[in-house]
Amino acid sequence: MRRGTLGLALAIGAAGAGVAAARRARAEARALRDERDAIAEELDETLRESREALTANELSFRSLVTHIPGAIYRCAYDDDWTAYYLSDAIEAISGYPASEFLGSSVRSLIGIVHPDDVAAIRAAVDQAVAERRPYVLDYRVLHADGTIHWVNEKGQAILSEDGEVDWLDGAIFDVTEQRVLQERLGQSARLEAVGRLAGGIAHDFNNLLTAITGYAQLLLDRLDDGTPCHRDAREIDRAATRASELTGQLLAFGRGQSFQPKVLDVNALVRDLSDMLRRLIGEDVALALDLPTEVAPVKADPGQLEQVIVNLVVNARDAMPDGGVVTVSTADVHDRELGPLVSITVTDTGVGMSPETLAHAFEPFFTTKETGRGTGLGLATVYGIVTQSGGHVRVESEPGIGSIFTVLLPRASAPVPEADRPIDRRERARPGTETILLVEDEDVVRDLAGRVLREHGYTVLEARDGGDALTVAATHDDGIDLMLTDVVMPQLGGRELAELLAPARPGLKVLFMSGYTDDLQVLQRTPGNGEDFLPKPFTPELLARTVRAVLDGRTLSRG
Repeated sequence: MRRGTLGLALAIGAAGAGVAAARRARAEARALRDERDAIAEELDETLRESREALTANELSFRSLVTHIPGAIYRCAYDDDWTAYYLSDAIEAISGYPASEFLGSSVRSLIGIVHPDDVAAIRAAVDQAVAERRPYVLDYRVLHADGTIHWVNEKGQAILSEDGEVDWLDGAIFDVTEQRVLQERLGQSARLEAVGRLAGGIAHDFNNLLTAITGYAQLLLDRLDDGTPCHRDAREIDRAATRASELTGQLLAFGRGQSFQPKVLDVNALVRDLSDMLRRLIGEDVALALDLPTEVAPVKADPGQLEQVIVNLVVNARDAMPDGGVVTVSTADVHDRELGPLVSITVTDTGVGMSPETLAHAFEPFFTTKETGRGTGLGLATVYGIVTQSGGHVRVESEPGIGSIFTVLLPRASAPVPEADRPIDRRERARPGTETILLVEDEDVVRDLAGRVLREHGYTVLEARDGGDALTVAATHDDGIDLMLTDVVMPQLGGRELAELLAPARPGLKVLFMSGYTDDLQVLQRTPGNGEDFLPKPFTPELLARTVRAVLDGRTLSRG
């Protein structure tokens, strides 16, 4: 019994232990399942957060790429630069949507490059990749609408661990507007430099022309018509006149031409020119005028403004070899940056200009005409005169359609005055008995002017420069009625000389003369009474008439 009882007890104990083990196993299994579920739930949460973060990052990246003012790309380093990724900004640059470039044979990044630039940018990228450095490119893109866009591209090759190129990453920026501004700035700098050179040359040249013209006129007055000597003198005079016109164009281009601005009516000026313009353009070209009833006055030199209009109309005529219509129109306009203006527009129906020609239109000596048919100074002269007058010139042109040149001048604050009595170029100068202080550093001009004035009855006191003039004036006890002085002289110029003499001789009238001056506002800035300006070169008769007009207190005019 004891053995049986013991065995039963052992059996019962073993059974209990098995039950307990089973319970423990089930508990452990439940714990494992709970832990697995917790881990799974945590993984799901992590994945969800990762997906949300990835989506946020992608949205942020797309937003960033969208707002960058350029096309972001990733492309293969192959012959076509096949695009793996390309932002939508490429459409503004090329005119084609980004989808046409992505892994497709429809469009390639290299395919939109101007053919003349392909070889150069390929070589630049290859060299940068070989040297393991970034590349910077400037080239032209052919836009879908046919226009050319300048772009700046910055990129770099991305390398694998073994040093092979995986792809190219970079950005393309449209810099067309900046390029145009840079070209305009460069053109302005070139015009300024050549203008200073032209002005300096013309200054000396006008002194020589004054002597050539003056002595030719003196010969013509003393020789009988029809004689060989008279004909020779006439040819000298004509050649000097043509040289003077060319010099005037150089000075106008260089913004160094002496000018006499006045408040004027542009409509009246255009109407007065119309008959001459019709003769200039010939029978094959029609002249149309579009002049409103009223246009605000402007302040400009009437002679130079006439030259601007004539040059533009002649330029329009030359652009219409088979005939056409040139229209001159005026209007009051308002520019947001420049303010109230008056526009003078010359429109033609001619051959127009290509973008390349248009870029050089205002450069001196640039011409598309045959050799011998143009100096290349017409539009450069327009540019110089208008800029000197405080205005602006704009041009629009398209091959086969024509050109539109618009001159913009500031409106004058004062009304147009009643016409002053002009100096009649046909009348002989009335002689005088007054005393004139003649100040000129060029001997040949001083000798000529002194001779002409003495022959007209004046007493002439000559001075070689400003310092000499002070000495002459100080030692002359009698009155001096007029000082005729050059503007630009060594050490002491005409303006400063007039200021120094004013206290001792308060009634002294001053007549300035010059072929060129760096101080273009000399007339407005010089104090005194009865001052005026005589541009070189001048003829003996014009000198005598101008001196007489100033002494008589008459306002000078270009009539």
